[in-house]
Amino acid sequence: MKKIMTEKDIQIIQQEEHQDEQSSEQKIIFDANIFEQIKGKELDLSIDKILEVPTIKNWFKRQKEEYYVVSQREHIIDCKYIKGKAQIPILNKRLLNKEIQDIKAKNPIKYVHLGGTEILIKACFREGIDTPIEIYLADDRIVQPIEKSIISAVRGNLIYQKFKFIVSANYSVAVDDKNIDKSLVLYWKMSGIELAPGSKIFTARCKNLYVLTTKHKITAKNKINKIKIENPFERIVSVIDNNDYSYTEIDMDEDLEIVKERLSTSKRINNEMPETSSRSTSRSTSKRINYTTPQKLIEQKIEEINPHHYYITGIMDQRKYLILINTGQEENYVIRELIPEQEIVTIEQQNSELPKALRKNEETTEKELIIGGIPILINFKIYQGDKNITLGIKWLEKVKPYKLEDRQLTISYENKKIIIKRTLI
Repeated sequence: MKKIMTEKDIQIIQQEEHQDEQSSEQKIIFDANIFEQIKGKELDLSIDKILEVPTIKNWFKRQKEEYYVVSQREHIIDCKYIKGKAQIPILNKRLLNKEIQDIKAKNPIKYVHLGGTEILIKACFREGIDTPIEIYLADDRIVQPIEKSIISAVRGNLIYQKFKFIVSANYSVAVDDKNIDKSLVLYWKMSGIELAPGSKIFTARCKNLYVLTTKHKITAKNKINKIKIENPFERIVSVIDNNDYSYTEIDMDEDLEIVKERLSTSKRINNEMPETSSRSTSRSTSKRINYTTPQKLIEQKIEEINPHHYYITGIMDQRKYLILINTGQEENYVIRELIPEQEIVTIEQQNSELPKALRKNEETTEKELIIGGIPILINFKIYQGDKNITLGIKWLEKVKPYKLEDRQLTISYENKKIIIKRTLI
């Protein structure tokens, strides 16, 4: 078991602090040699790094139809999301389906085996600031027992501006799983710095290696080390490992107990949980809300960073609706219940390389939305979901130049500048 990192472990050479009534100043002198080693490191995930366990590698060698996919995405995190109330999905169903379409497989691709993810955290601020950060990965499909949803957790520091590690999930998910976006998600919580509202605090680059297969196989009977930390990051990153993630005796700063908080929240006798708030710094003073089930608990507690949530109000067919502006998706969507049957156009997928088992007809419609008092004709795809109307990048591209601000959305339509008030929910 590795101990929790201390200031001594991350080799802070000297720390001076001066405070008076007008100001608070902290000066940290750190090891320049370590900084030189770290600053040039980037993502270098490879198949050999992930499939180094013989039982895993040998099984995949025997498979006739298996396809390795390496993908990479970068997530830019706003400073309001530093207190452990947010997450980003590592696996994206839309991108996964696109990759499957590009494969000419004899048999339908049915499973994605999550091999490994290399995660590179980079600070959006200068080096030398003591900023502890805790990160854990979870399978959010598991709602009970919630403590078993945690795959791995690490604790590091952004004093040198960056650190990275590799997590080996080593399990398979069916490609038609409706909750595949929740099968591997990343949470974080950090302290030691406060930025002005609207500032970006760090980026998380995730490089994934997964295997698309036609068969489901349980691999590696022996326990696999989920986390791999390479030199020189071993000096500033440690694995949080305590009795198979029961987290009953972890000794860490109270404001960084994101995992312990997640677990203890689900076991409160009075069925209460802290309200999601980026401004709250004390648990004892935070407001509380009731919950009834573990699933509802998770839905209330987590705010998803990707896609970005921004709401406005619009009118369709003389009825007012809450509209989600989703900068993390391409298409515009509307639920089927809002569209009369005669207005739905069905498009049969032709010449698709998608396996027949996954091939579906596409339903579309064209509807007029009144936004900001202006009628706008929009093409939608029909879907089944919990948001009535969602506008994506395709719509935003047609109303350029546009500007998303805290209080309003400004768009351009037919040579007119339209200001739409943001709806807070």
